[in-house]
Amino acid sequence: MGLRQLLLSPAECTFGLDELVTDDPVVPENETQVETSYSILQTNPHKPNGGALVTHGPLSNGSHAVVRRYEFYKYTGAYDPLTHEALCLDGTCSAPGDGELGDYIGAQMAAVNLGVPSITIQKSGTGTVNGTAVGANVRLSCGSACSANVPVGTVVTLTANPGNNIFAGWSGACNGNNLTCTVTVNDAITTTATFLTPFTLSVSKGSGTVTSDDLTINCGKTCSAKYVQGSAVNLTATAPTGQHFVNWTGGCTGTSPTCSVPINQNTSVQANFAKN
Repeated sequence: MGLRQLLLSPAECTFGLDELVTDDPVVPENETQVETSYSILQTNPHKPNGGALVTHGPLSNGSHAVVRRYEFYKYTGAYDPLTHEALCLDGTCSAPGDGELGDYIGAQMAAVNLGVPSITIQKSGTGTVNGTAVGANVRLSCGSACSANVPVGTVVTLTANPGNNIFAGWSGACNGNNLTCTVTVNDAITTTATFLTPFTLSVSKGSGTVTSDDLTINCGKTCSAKYVQGSAVNLTATAPTGQHFVNWTGGCTGTSPTCSVPINQNTSVQANFAKN
């Protein structure tokens, strides 16, 4: 039969893309080449001297690259002399039976990258992100989101521009609250820039004082301040001599001199006092 029908023994291992492009000595030691079942490379009757290889199943989740080693052996078992199809002892040709595994012919390595080195920038809230990639002639200008493929090992610098909003920080490949982040792209990576909208809290009163627990508002003097959306501001009303606190109106309610105001929009609060 020559090489028209072969026993094929594949072994598979997966690595991260960054491992394949570095001289990491640990990679060969981690090759868990557990052989899968044997398959027969059958002659394709519609294509002379052609073969059809049975699939070896899906790759594991998160695989970035796959390396396979194929070993070829002569098939020395029974076969159909008309179709030249192997007649395996087990009926499925998934493992060689007695007398079916012939001489070793050779081996071949095959590899493919499934992950492309790239950077994707996402945004939460209103703001922009600009980026430059050293040596890759890539410039990023992200409105809602953007991405770019770059050579592996490229250093990318990202800058968040909050405008009139507040930059709350990076997550993912970048982290921290600095406006600028520098990251090296050795895989397909993603980072998110989060922006928050500030709203104005305004306090009015006839007399007395109103202060916030962070002392940003001290009314008397300062009767408005900007706070990040989703925050809560604790206010305390203090009546002047000869008066007492009556109640809150607007964004605060109740007769307690303390109040917690949720900030989800521009909010006005009034503290009401009356003479004793």
